[in-house]
Amino acid sequence: MEQKRIVFAEDHSLISEMWGELIKNTGEFVILAKTKSVKESLHSVSSLQPDLLILDVMLSDGSSIDSIETFRQSSPATRILVLSGNAELHTIKKAFGKGANGYITKTAGYEEIMKAISLVLDGKSYMSYDVQQKITNQFTDTGNSIELLLNTLTKQEIKICRFIYKGLSSKEVAEELSISVKTVQIHRHNIYKKLNIHKLSQLMLLVQDHQSFFDTE
Repeated sequence: MEQKRIVFAEDHSLISEMWGELIKNTGEFVILAKTKSVKESLHSVSSLQPDLLILDVMLSDGSSIDSIETFRQSSPATRILVLSGNAELHTIKKAFGKGANGYITKTAGYEEIMKAISLVLDGKSYMSYDVQQKITNQFTDTGNSIELLLNTLTKQEIKICRFIYKGLSSKEVAEELSISVKTVQIHRHNIYKKLNIHKLSQLMLLVQDHQSFFDTE
C-alpha cells in the first residue's frame, strides 16, 4: 500500500516529535516535512504537494487560520487537518469556513488521532470529541428528535449536506448539481431552519454523527 504523504506544521518541538513518531510508526504515512511557521509551511505544501497538511492554529509567525485558503490554492488536492490547543467554537467555525477538512485538539489520544487522519484523507470531515461535545451542548431543545428533523430534508438537501460535509463551497456544490449558487444558498438556509441549527460546525457534527442516514440517498 502506498504511504500517504504528510506535512506537519507545528512550532512546539515536543508535540511535533510525539505526533511524528505516532504517525510514522503506523507504517501507513511518511512525514515529508516538519515546519514551524506559516511562511515555511506554505513553501513546503506548495513544493511537496502532500496528501495531508496537519496545521497548528498558532505557528511561530502567528495564526495559520487565515492562510488556509492559500494552502488550498497552492495544493488543491491536499487535505487539511487543523490542530489546536483549545476547542473555541469561533476558531473552529472560522477554520472550517476557510476550508479546513478536520479539527482536532492536542489532548486527543492515539486512536482519535489516527481516526481523524484516516477520515480526513478518505475525503470526510472530522471534529474531535471535545469539540463535538461543545457543539452538542449548543443545540436548542425543540422537543423533536434529531431523526424526525432529518426526515424533513428533501433528497436535494441531503445531497447538499453531503457536499458541504466534504468541504465543498457553495460554488462547487452548484457546479456538482448544475444549479445556481443562489439556489444552493436558499437550500442551505432551509436546511439550517429545518434542523434548527445556526452554524456550519453544527451541520458538520450532524452529518458526522448520522452518516448512515446521509449515505442512503
